Amino acid sequence: MTRTRTLRAHRRPPGRRIRFAVWADQYQREHMAERMMARSSIAIFSCSLRKHLVPAFGARWLNEIDVASVQRLVGKLTDAGLARETIAGVVGLLRRMQAQARLAGYSAQTIAARTVRLPGRNRMRPDARCFTAEESERIIAAAPQPWGTYFAILAYAGLRGGEGLGLEWPHVDFEKRVLRIRQQAMLGQLAELKSATCRADLPLSEPLTALLAAYRAEWSPNPRGLLFATATGRPHWASTVRKRHLSPLLKRLGLPHGGLHAFRHGCASAMANGGVPLPIVQKLMRHSKIDITSRYLHTTPEGERQAAEFMANLLSRDNRGKNGT
Repeated sequence: MTRTRTLRAHRRPPGRRIRFAVWADQYQREHMAERMMARSSIAIFSCSLRKHLVPAFGARWLNEIDVASVQRLVGKLTDAGLARETIAGVVGLLRRMQAQARLAGYSAQTIAARTVRLPGRNRMRPDARCFTAEESERIIAAAPQPWGTYFAILAYAGLRGGEGLGLEWPHVDFEKRVLRIRQQAMLGQLAELKSATCRADLPLSEPLTALLAAYRAEWSPNPRGLLFATATGRPHWASTVRKRHLSPLLKRLGLPHGGLHAFRHGCASAMANGGVPLPIVQKLMRHSKIDITSRYLHTTPEGERQAAEFMANLLSRDNRGKNGT
């Protein structure tokens, strides 16, 4: 018994013990501020803590979190459909927190990045939803303002939910018919865009320009000039818009469940199915790689039938030519 206790004590990392939830609170209050992180980074890390790490490890001692427990969390997040980059960010945050805890004198295990297996790079959420053009039009027509205009921006221009909520009127150039993507709304705050490729000037179509002009005439001003703001003038939370406005509307219309990103999937698919070359779709979607764009494309039974008929007509014509008829 004595030898077993000695071995267990030897394997335990040195230092004081602390519950993960307690350390997470301390890490947010002290170390994030000390590192002078950008507000967008702090928002992302805080979201990872609140949604993933604290629910998984909050009640556990920090030194009890090992490779096996982290791998179980990776499996759970993968099954939930999270992107590989998101899961990698969650694991990276946990590793940084453990390293900082050891520097602070707490007991925490070292988890090397190479010991955690992440999902494959091409993994895509199995239930990724794509609004068809008909569905988007029904949603836009049925949504009260300002959400009809907001959903139209996502559907017509393919913006991400946070990018649409971060728009200010100076970003809408009616004269040049350009929509300037310069920031996003994240967790109720304005933040930097997720990457350099997200920053762009997108062409405004005539229908969307007309919708925005009509909305501008009835828009309620706010200090920042946000197109969509709360009663206090702050940006909306994308998750709140989805839960309180989009989901109930889909239910009322009898449409399958879908999130804000389904408008973006629908925009990319509509362009590709309409014959727009994939490199142009990639540019308008502001994807860093074309293989990312290809994973946004969804086919429809009608489109598949049209493709089959096209090939049948093409082959029949070639055969007629060879037979001299």
